[in-house]
Amino acid sequence: MKQLLVMLVNHILLASVAFRVVQCLPTVSGTDGDRTLSSSIKASSTSSQHVCPSHARPKAVSQARAQSAPHDGVLRGVNIGAWLVLEKWLVPSIFEGTGAKDQCSFDQLPNSLARLEKHWASWFTQQDVEKLASYGFNALRIPIGYWAYDTFDSPYKSGADAWLERALDWAADANMKVLIDLHGAPGSQNAFDNSGCIGVVDWQRPVNLERTSAILHTMARKYGQQRYQNVVMGIQLINEPISWGANDFEKTRSWAKNITQDLLASRVIENPNLKLVMHDAFRDVQEWLEPHRSLNGNATEAKNALFGLDTHLYQVFVPEDKNLIQQQHIEKACRWREKLQAAKKANFPIYVGEWSVATDICVWPDNSTTPGTTCTAVGCQCQSAPVSDWSTALVKEARKFVEAQLDTWHTASDGYFLWNFKADLGAAGPWSLYESIEKGIVPNPIWDRAYPDICSS
Repeated sequence: MKQLLVMLVNHILLASVAFRVVQCLPTVSGTDGDRTLSSSIKASSTSSQHVCPSHARPKAVSQARAQSAPHDGVLRGVNIGAWLVLEKWLVPSIFEGTGAKDQCSFDQLPNSLARLEKHWASWFTQQDVEKLASYGFNALRIPIGYWAYDTFDSPYKSGADAWLERALDWAADANMKVLIDLHGAPGSQNAFDNSGCIGVVDWQRPVNLERTSAILHTMARKYGQQRYQNVVMGIQLINEPISWGANDFEKTRSWAKNITQDLLASRVIENPNLKLVMHDAFRDVQEWLEPHRSLNGNATEAKNALFGLDTHLYQVFVPEDKNLIQQQHIEKACRWREKLQAAKKANFPIYVGEWSVATDICVWPDNSTTPGTTCTAVGCQCQSAPVSDWSTALVKEARKFVEAQLDTWHTASDGYFLWNFKADLGAAGPWSLYESIEKGIVPNPIWDRAYPDICSS
């Protein structure tokens, strides 16, 4: 009788736990093979109103997803942009009423540090990490500016590195890897807002190259520690240095080779597997094979090579892409496999550090597509429309493009990172992963396919 009572009590307890776990799981819905999280789990990460404890909901999902995830060694990642390096187009709210246009002008405002600290504490949190893991992502690329480590003779405010270290702990808890990306360098490597300052490129002045190298030594010493060995997979030497105007590509390539050699020889890195990743400077993979051979020696597998390459593959910025219909965008995404396989064949680690949903196309009532951002015909809709208003036809075309890219990255790269995890609501269209997941544009989980083998059809 006693044994029967114990069994009955245990059964009731297990049923109670199971009921609570089910309550914590997000609703999955959708048609045509698309799955989207319900709006309840898309609530703001700073909200304190949860059906379940904030730590319970995503973890219950991510643990189940982890069991069904492909175990292929590929990093399925997302960028944490506009957090530690501000980008106005992604987070216009923090710039509102300031007149600032980029990080360096924002940081000169009298109350900028207080506003930054509020932003750092709310824009990206542990709940975001858990949510991203629940979507099937296993890696984060986190941009950070040089001013987190050196503010000498600059307008910038320090403090971002403390938040990066918090993020590393969050990622470790979620079993996610992190690529730490030096997104802004002294002097600006590209004059884009993502370098910190819009305007003049002065990065290749000797004093700025030396300063960048010194900052990378600091980063390698901090994040190459053994304590981060299971979370920090790499440090990106610099993001998107241009190869025209004030920058000379030969100087960029030589600097990348030298700083990598210096870091490896300095023995400040305790993690024997830490990758040192260089952006391709908008040049072809072939032009980086010599540094690869010199630095990686006779590595028989990419996983054993410590120098890697980052490439950013978009189809929305140059005129030739703006003239494509969606099927041509899809075909181009499939052809990128050849570009990436040049590195793979050489055992050269290659990562698609940035890519996106975005193309400038419109879908017509007959489901045909044309290039453009506006159309006036009844039933025609363009990607420039708010994502929340996208028609089923527009979502379908975007989803095909996303899956073509994902299949290419999965087959021919060592990992990929979608840009960006979020934006102010409605500010950046399909550039927000959260909005794209909600609409069914990006698969959930990320390895799900509504259009299997799209590059083979």
